[in-house]
Amino acid sequence: MRRRSMKLTKYPAVVLAIFGLALPAGLLAAENSIKQIQVRNDGDQVLLKIQMATPLKSLPGSWSVVEPPRVVFDFPETDNQSGQSAQQITTGDLKSLNLVQTDKLTRLVLNLYRPTKFSTEIVGDALFIKLRTQTVATGQEAAPSVYQPGVPKTRNETIGAADTAAIRDIVFRRGEDGEAIITVDLTDGTIPIDVRRAGNGVAVELRDVELPERLQSKRDVNDFATPVTSISTRAMSDRLARMDIVAKGGRWFHQSHLANNQLTIEIKPIPVDDANKLVQTGQQGQKVSINFFDADAAMVLRTLAEISGKNVLIDPSLGGRRVTVNLENLPYDQALEIIMSQVNAGMRVRNDVILFGDRAALQKRDQDVADEAARANDTAPLVTETFKLNYVKAADVLSLINSSFGQSANTPEAGIPAAAPAAAPATGTGSSGKGMLSARGSVSQHASTGQIFVRDTAAVIEAIREVIHSIDVPPRQVMIEARIVEASTGFTDALGVRMKYFGKAVTHLGGGVNASLGTPGTGGFSNVDAFGAPVTPALVRTTTQGFGTSFTASGTTAINLMLFNNAATRLLQLELLAAESDSKNKTISAPRVVTQNRKNATINNTQQVTLLVGVNAQTGLPIYQTYSAPLTLDVTPTITPDNKIGMELKIAKSTITNASTGSLDTNTLNTSVIVENGGTVVIGGFARDNDISAEERVPFLGDLPYVGFLFKAKTRSRTRSELLVFITPRIVTDSLAQR
Repeated sequence: MRRRSMKLTKYPAVVLAIFGLALPAGLLAAENSIKQIQVRNDGDQVLLKIQMATPLKSLPGSWSVVEPPRVVFDFPETDNQSGQSAQQITTGDLKSLNLVQTDKLTRLVLNLYRPTKFSTEIVGDALFIKLRTQTVATGQEAAPSVYQPGVPKTRNETIGAADTAAIRDIVFRRGEDGEAIITVDLTDGTIPIDVRRAGNGVAVELRDVELPERLQSKRDVNDFATPVTSISTRAMSDRLARMDIVAKGGRWFHQSHLANNQLTIEIKPIPVDDANKLVQTGQQGQKVSINFFDADAAMVLRTLAEISGKNVLIDPSLGGRRVTVNLENLPYDQALEIIMSQVNAGMRVRNDVILFGDRAALQKRDQDVADEAARANDTAPLVTETFKLNYVKAADVLSLINSSFGQSANTPEAGIPAAAPAAAPATGTGSSGKGMLSARGSVSQHASTGQIFVRDTAAVIEAIREVIHSIDVPPRQVMIEARIVEASTGFTDALGVRMKYFGKAVTHLGGGVNASLGTPGTGGFSNVDAFGAPVTPALVRTTTQGFGTSFTASGTTAINLMLFNNAATRLLQLELLAAESDSKNKTISAPRVVTQNRKNATINNTQQVTLLVGVNAQTGLPIYQTYSAPLTLDVTPTITPDNKIGMELKIAKSTITNASTGSLDTNTLNTSVIVENGGTVVIGGFARDNDISAEERVPFLGDLPYVGFLFKAKTRSRTRSELLVFITPRIVTDSLAQR
């Protein structure tokens, strides 16, 4: 029973509204009271008349929630004398209403069938609430459209010219995140203001205000790179000014607030992350609309925090602070941030409790708690713990423990700093409390057994244990399968055409991008995908030369760089097998290597060529020299969180271009690609021309003078072949390792 009692007192307003209960009318000494509530259908809207004992000084604070749809009004220092706490209503979009009384206010909750717009107006000693039956489209504002703080007035009341406020200035600027910020400087912040979304922009109406002629203009702000393209300000009448803010597109939202006689309107773009996920400034809480004028800041914060379903505590340091705010259709956590910034408040969350207080007071409290914890740590007993490491190096862990958090790590595969130099000591102390150790802690390693010895307080050792547990895990591995193929140009042409035919299907499957590297030897590449769109990052080609000779290439190749997903890789393997059986290509080498994630692997295929370079003058024997023409492939794989594989590729192909001098030409290609697990990268562009000269003759007759040419024939042929490199990375699993 105690638990249930605590549950009922957790949210008195919400719980009592659900069960239709109300506190006794004499619980508080109220300044006003609700006498009667009348509801009727007025054409296309529902009209509620809230009869008060005395006229309201200002409109009640209001806020709305989209799911479940409801609108809430808070009447401060008001009790409920209507004799009703709940009422079922089936008029228009209004389903029911609840009246809940607490020790500080009376809350009116309107439960709706669907989100609707509403407006409020004070007429004499009554408050009129109009619910529009028009629904709110997805992404549109479902908020109070009329914001009318100030002295209450009847419909027939007029305001003299002497009481008319004025607009001093209108300033537009661009915020740090690309938002448009419009600031309206007023002489009186109590005038009625209406801020609402209208068409492709925001409409702002300011009543009982004078607009100087110098401010009546249309400003083109399209060059500021914000969602806003123009701002038009004009006087509709002697005491009505209107501002039309035109925005481009529909991917934006707006918010407004009034403080210190300044109306601030912000129009922010809605960004989309790499996964095409809609994000609004990082907040993803339930959307609410709030409208408070000169309200107690603690009450407003408590009202918003109730949506989170947590217990709320208000620090006395917030007492006496007032806030005026009008926010529409924003995540409640973002609304909290805006209100807290207005009153210089801070928030602390621990488990199911939210604490609001003065920002400086909370920071001082945090510092006091930290100082107390430090003092307790200075007197805590020291214990020694031994950690046996399995996969990471003891030197790496030692460096991590002794380093300060926030420094960049140098060990990519482990996400921790690299090992200290060999000359560095194998022990570390935290004499200044640096890194993870306390001021009295120390750490040492035993490299041969892979053990770490830590002496510190129990709390520090537990923190180190969690870090070691998170990093001392088996590293993921990648198998790199390379196939080096010498193919005829006819095969590469046919393969390029066929693969481009399947290019859209491959791209649709998620892994196919065709990037043309241009003409070999030109030194530059154009990067486009299968649809002609640019591919980034750009591929870089560098040409180096050996033995002082230059390299010249001519012609183009059908394949320079192509990416295939796992499904297209199977088709590619079938094409290679079929072409090899028809002698259209020849597999020179098919190495396979396994490397750790983020570790470099090198595949080297070297062609040894022996050339006659001269004759020994003394012996008359020929002199031969052996030259190497290597093909080197450096691969550094990186496994992405979605199990794709990124590869840093560096390919260097050397070719002997002069048989007499043994000069080499080297083509080097550096690129970064991402493929599916089991996908293939095909890199070509290494072309070679072979000139073959032959002579056929009839024995004896072909050697006759003058007529011998009739019995012999000379032939010369030129063949062009291309070296293709196929790289297929696969994440090593148990089944793959058994192969």
